[in-house]
Amino acid sequence: MSDKRSQIIEAAIHCFASKGFHAATMQDIADTAGIAKGSLYFYFESKEALLHSTLGYYQERNVSTLHRILNDKSLSPREKLFLQIEEQFRQVLEQREFITMLMSEQGVQINEEMKQFITAMRGEALCRFRENLLQMYGDRAVSYVLDGAALLIGLFNEYMGYMVLDRLEFNNREAAVFLVNRTEEAMEGMLAKKQKPLLTESKVHHLLQAGRPAAASALPPMLQEIRKMLSAAGTWSLEAPKREEAVAALLLLEKEAAKDQPEPLIMRGLIALLRGYKIADLKKGLSALEEGIGGN
Repeated sequence: MSDKRSQIIEAAIHCFASKGFHAATMQDIADTAGIAKGSLYFYFESKEALLHSTLGYYQERNVSTLHRILNDKSLSPREKLFLQIEEQFRQVLEQREFITMLMSEQGVQINEEMKQFITAMRGEALCRFRENLLQMYGDRAVSYVLDGAALLIGLFNEYMGYMVLDRLEFNNREAAVFLVNRTEEAMEGMLAKKQKPLLTESKVHHLLQAGRPAAASALPPMLQEIRKMLSAAGTWSLEAPKREEAVAALLLLEKEAAKDQPEPLIMRGLIALLRGYKIADLKKGLSALEEGIGGN
């Protein structure tokens, strides 16, 4: 992510948390970021688009930390589960004002992009905790790890609500130990009683599919390539107005690539436009995108 985009998103987080989504204006965000209001629209076409990017920014940052824990071979599976939950409670406290805004604000537009984001976020948590419980209990628990993961997510979300909406204070470490213990009791109970599980792979296939890219801290290849190019925008040897135009074109390309059925003609046109700026750092990425379009 470019420094300017990060700067704007951090400013938006502050404004949304302090004023609320509806009360905060693009002018407020521009003032907080220290840039002209018009420059915002080179990066984000609307306040709603900025909110979606802010959510994605939070999710990507938080999930990458959780997956570093899950993939740490020096930890036991139980330690991994405990540290993930402790980290998630820490994240909630750190981002409490912003989360409060999201949970209490009325009328935030839930469009298709937002629905996809929420589905991916739910799926990521289900995939991650399922994997962790499989590591803890092995093949004997394969039928129950989805229900175990769902119970853990439900517990965490309920206590998160107490922390955010009711302003209750918990010790993160004690809360994490409590949730791990309750999850273990639930898993052992299901294994002992051998009751038919409620959740199966086929029932939650849509969530598992949506969560897998996020769980691997990865996006579809074309979106990965576009995000990589955006992250290098600050290093381009271009005057500021031209750089902002090129970033705006990349953002349009990102939006098109994120669709279920991107329009090849639009994408090729934007790639041709970007080639016109003669940015050496973009050559490889643009060629990869052209190959990706050709493969669809």
